[in-house]
Amino acid sequence: MTGPCVIQVVETPSPPVVVEVMAVESPAAVVEVLVPGLTGPAGPPGPTGAPGSGIIATGVPATQALSSGALVNLVQAGSVTNVRLADASLGIEAHGYVLQACAAGASATVYDSGPNNSLGGLTPGDDYFLGVGGMVTLTPYDATNPANAGKIIQPVGTSLNTTTLIFSLTTVTHL
Repeated sequence: MTGPCVIQVVETPSPPVVVEVMAVESPAAVVEVLVPGLTGPAGPPGPTGAPGSGIIATGVPATQALSSGALVNLVQAGSVTNVRLADASLGIEAHGYVLQACAAGASATVYDSGPNNSLGGLTPGDDYFLGVGGMVTLTPYDATNPANAGKIIQPVGTSLNTTTLIFSLTTVTHL
């Protein structure tokens, strides 16, 4: 059974749009009409992200000195997880990055997503790959060159500006 339908025009689009409502199954039904190009009222604000969003490990001992912004690898040594530099030339993939430098033996915080704003010399909008010694590069290893056996190709993100890489974990190609 159909009931009365009331449509309230909140905003008139330009150019005007004709909307046809065929039937409403319940007298208490609320009909929402979505018109392309129009936005409705703003909803309530969403939850605020937790500080340190993207953190995958805290208090992880570094096996070597790590510079701020370095791409790193988490490695298990017995029952202890350590952090070391990721390195495409050695086949050591990046699991994340650090935002603060730390000495060998010191504790590090590792992030696996989001902005790594501790780099320099990036070209905005370019895609980057894991390079050597925790650094990024624009040019990955050539997969067709037999001399690159044992190395990896790992896309690691896109630069937002000259100092920030939006880090993202992707598929690693083992050569």
